[in-house]
Parts: sequence; structure tokens; C-alpha cells
Amino acid sequence: MFYKPRTWQPWVFWMIAIIALFVSYAWFSNFQSVGLEHFQVHVVDSADYRFVAEHFWGIAHDYRTYAPEFSSDWGAYLSTVPFREIGIGTFYLAFTRVVGLNQNLIPLFLQMCFYAVYLLVFFCIWKRYNPFVALICLLVLLSPKLWASTGELFSEAFLRIIFLLMLSSLLWFYKEKDFVPKFIILFVLTLIASQIKSQWVLLSGIFFICSVAVAFRAKSIKYYVLSALFLLIPVFLILMHGIGWNAWTLTVGGGLHANVKTSGSYLDTYCSEYPDNTVCDPAFEKNTWWLVRTDKAVSISEWQHFDAQASKYFLRDKAQVMSDFIRGMYMATNFPAGIRGDVEFSRSPLFGAVDLFVWIVLLLGLFPRKTRYIVLFSLSLWLVPALGNVFAAYSARFIRPIAGIPLATGILVLSVFIQPYIKSRPKSF
Repeated sequence: MFYKPRTWQPWVFWMIAIIALFVSYAWFSNFQSVGLEHFQVHVVDSADYRFVAEHFWGIAHDYRTYAPEFSSDWGAYLSTVPFREIGIGTFYLAFTRVVGLNQNLIPLFLQMCFYAVYLLVFFCIWKRYNPFVALICLLVLLSPKLWASTGELFSEAFLRIIFLLMLSSLLWFYKEKDFVPKFIILFVLTLIASQIKSQWVLLSGIFFICSVAVAFRAKSIKYYVLSALFLLIPVFLILMHGIGWNAWTLTVGGGLHANVKTSGSYLDTYCSEYPDNTVCDPAFEKNTWWLVRTDKAVSISEWQHFDAQASKYFLRDKAQVMSDFIRGMYMATNFPAGIRGDVEFSRSPLFGAVDLFVWIVLLLGLFPRKTRYIVLFSLSLWLVPALGNVFAAYSARFIRPIAGIPLATGILVLSVFIQPYIKSRPKSF
């Protein structure tokens, strides 16, 4: 049942929500157009995603549609190492080859998905609380700059859609009897997220713990069995790497990220200890971005060793690990800087104060059972990038998919806290 205010009709709130969506998009398009002229899939991350998907599915590469480095050293590296996941590239291939649509329609498709998922979140919050809270949360989530991500075949737009769908499922299926449909939706979405960016496989562990807690309270063997399926998500990721590249490991490419983060110092340290690795041969030219050779002469086993030592390289300095993690927590914000590209984190003191307040509210929201799980989800969206900042160089771009979600969750927690002080209470959380 809809919440029906005494003087406002439901269609008024829907109208305001739809107008807010159009205003958000129009506001952004005034200073940065989103569409055909910006869409490209021949260079940088966009081409990487397409290249690895073609490799995995056994589709021949048309090097005429790629930048020159894909027919030389960088293409050789991507053919040897699953540096990117196959999710986005598989979507591209399905969109252009299976469905047969022009690639220039992808921005429009993503924009339509944004419209739909924003309205879904609005409806779920309305169903759970009331239309006033739903409108406030929608306005918080509607940052105009986020429309920019729909103009690129990057991970940001896809991840934002997935995270908002996760939020919607947690809001819609909030009773214990709804465990099975909620589990299925979260399982599928987490599986997809891990195939877009491998770091989000960590969500499977968080959802597993939450599911076990629900199963324990319900004393249901079926719930325990379903919860255990979350542990298959990392196994599935390993299988993708093994089948496509014979790299039977969870994550790949840590060595390259470590080398960029340290401006080449990691390679120097590594080669002083393991000079026989082909990576260390000084006779070969280094990749200008990753500062290490990436040609086909380096085997997958050598790359795996190079990656494994990168983790040890960072973890041996516990103080630096803690410093990078804290900085990652600080950089995790509801208001990421920039519109496109790898820009530095920046925010005003006011936004910093808002983020700090949201953190306090979310931590308090862990105590009531009514808000615990949705708060854990929102905190996870901050914690996972903070962990990633320990092992790689992060920029504001990687925080854009979660923009506004913790703040919206904080608003929901506050609405639960003030229930005893208002006459029209929202539905039980």
C-alpha cells in the first residue's frame, strides 16, 4: 500500500521525482554533453574490456578497431593475463553482436537504466517509509555529474546500477520470509559486480556473514545452504581466470598497480630480489603507463609471482598499510570530485563534515536490527575501495559509483530513529 498523505496525492510525488530526474540530466548536459561524440571503445579501459572478452569467448580481434598498443605489447599482456574482468566486454559483445545494435546506442541504454533504477529506489523507499523520505533520498542520489559515466564503456555506470539494485532489494525484501528472493537477487548482482571489477568479490563475504546471521536467527537449514552459495562467487571468478588464461587465482594485475602506485619503485625492489624473472630484463622497453615491460615473453607464472610479491611488498610496512587504509577511508565520500577521468580527491569542508556525520549515523545504525543490514551494505561500499587504496593508486573516479548511497542510507537510519517523535511512522524496517 502507498503511504497517502492527507493533502498530497501519490501522483504529485511521482511527478516531482520524474521532474527531478530530467532536471538532473539537463543540468549536467548544459556543461558536459553525454552521448555519441564521447563514446569510444578503441583505447584505454574501454578497449581493455572488449579485448579480454573477445579473448575469453574465442572471438578474433580486429586490430583495426584498437589503438596500436593492442597489436603489440599491451595486447600480448591482456592475452596472457586476465588484467580486466569479462563482464563489461561481454555486455558490449552481446549488445553489438548478439542483439545487433549499434555501439553508439550504449550511452542511451545506460541512461535509460539510470532512469529506471533511480525510480525503483524511489518506489522502494516510498514502500518502506513514506514519499517525503523517498524524495529526499532521490535528490541526494541524483548528482548531475554521475550521468557522465554513461558516456563511457567504463565500470562506473555499471557498478552504480548494480549498487542501486542491491539497495532496492534490501529495501523491498526486508522480512525474514523474503530471504530466498533477496538472496537470489543479491547473489546474482554480486556475481555480476565481481565480473566487472574483481575487488567487489569482497561483497560476497559480507553478504555471506549477514545471511548466516539470518539463518541462525531463523534456525533454517535451507537458509544455511543458500548462504553458503555466496562462497561460490570467488570460486567462479577463479574459474573464469583459469579457463580463459590458465591463471587459477582470484585477482591478477597487482604487480602493475603496485608499480604505478610507487612510481616504479616496486619493480626495482622486485628485480633486486628476483633478477631472473623475465620482467626484469633491462633490454626490453617498458610500458609508458605501467613502467614495466608487458610483452608476450613474460609467462603467466612469472606474472603471478610478480603479483604475489606485490602484496607482500605493501604488507611488510604495517604503518604504511594503516596510513593508506585510513586515507582510503577519508577519500571515500558521498561527493567524489570531477566528472571524467582520474582526478584527485577533493571536497569542501562542508562536504567533509557531512561525510563525517554520515559515518556516525551509520555506525549508530548498526545497533538496531531494523537498520543493521542496509547499513552494513552501505559501509561496505566505503570499506572495499579503502582496502583497494592500500594496494593501488585510487582516484575520485573509483568512488563515483557509490556517490550519495551512504548519505541516503543515513537519512533512512535517521528516519527510523525519529519514529517515536512523529505521528505518521514509516513502515517497520
